[in-house]
Amino acid sequence: MRKTELILILAGILLAGAAAPPPVTTIAQVLAALDRGDAQAAQSLSDTALQQGELDARIRASLLLYRGLASELLGAHEAALGDLTRAIESRALPSEELGQAYLQRGFLREGQGLLDEAISDYDVVIAQKGYSTATAFNNRGNIYFRRNRVMDAQRDYLAALAAEGGQSQYSYYGLGRVAESEGDKRAARDFYAKALALDAGYATASERLAAVGGPPAAADPAERIVLRPPVAGDASKTGLGDAIALRPPSPKKDKPSEAPAVPPQSPFMPVNASMLRPALDQSDVRAAAGGEVQLGAWRSTEEARAAWDQAKVRAQGALDGLTPQILAAELPGKGRYFRLRVRSGPGQSGARICARLTAKALDCFVVRG
Repeated sequence: MRKTELILILAGILLAGAAAPPPVTTIAQVLAALDRGDAQAAQSLSDTALQQGELDARIRASLLLYRGLASELLGAHEAALGDLTRAIESRALPSEELGQAYLQRGFLREGQGLLDEAISDYDVVIAQKGYSTATAFNNRGNIYFRRNRVMDAQRDYLAALAAEGGQSQYSYYGLGRVAESEGDKRAARDFYAKALALDAGYATASERLAAVGGPPAAADPAERIVLRPPVAGDASKTGLGDAIALRPPSPKKDKPSEAPAVPPQSPFMPVNASMLRPALDQSDVRAAAGGEVQLGAWRSTEEARAAWDQAKVRAQGALDGLTPQILAAELPGKGRYFRLRVRSGPGQSGARICARLTAKALDCFVVRG
């Protein structure tokens, strides 16, 4: 072989190596970023991976799903909705991830007022009978209640209590609303108290309990509240028997207190939880007019508070006069996150705040609808 030909071959090999894409970001890295509450890193990692060449269809679908979850944590609802829809339509997601995608898309559609479409997504999750079944029952029940389909709502809340993976405080709260709408204040008080016994920080349950007369008096431990699915309905769809018995909270010597308020000295503004929603607060609807920025999302309120203290120091005055808010958001299959946000003051814009924070090497983005 002549020297010239050898040089050309070697040059071709080097060029091919230079053009080869870097290793594809693994799903594990994206999930690790979500697990530690770093939605921006999860989004960035997913972006990089999706820009690679040929990807296995299942990997691409999973990356779209998790980028959608990251976008939702970051408040980018339209981007999240697009990614979730593409992940679903790929028909490549494994069953558990498919349930997550449908459930999360249901939340987003519900937040946009697309209630029929949200119900359709919840129907798919319920039919799967997976980990997210209870959450789907709760959210479909919420929509039925809003539409005055009280018996359908009651049936879904009961089904949620019997299903896997739910947070029962939301089912009890829903049952309290049903009882209250039917004029049964005693049962409503019992259900709201039950919700608060499971989640002392459930602000909306605390408000409704106060509205119907406060915590119930100590009850006979043998007393039982029995709820039966409507006779006209098909109980087989709920997976329940003829009746489900729910015990009121166990009697205590001291009167149960209402959900603890944020201490006056705390710089954090209390934010009411969304009525009945076991995931994704609706604060973005309120803040869509602009002026709200997010500094990040963490796995606990303590971490979010610590992040605020650190940001105040590093911002060197850029955050002075602003009041932080910590908003809870739960991602199906991933757990609860806590978003740290602030609203701009008079004469300030979210973009200006973020520009000043970015100059101090702090993460920040303007919350958009």
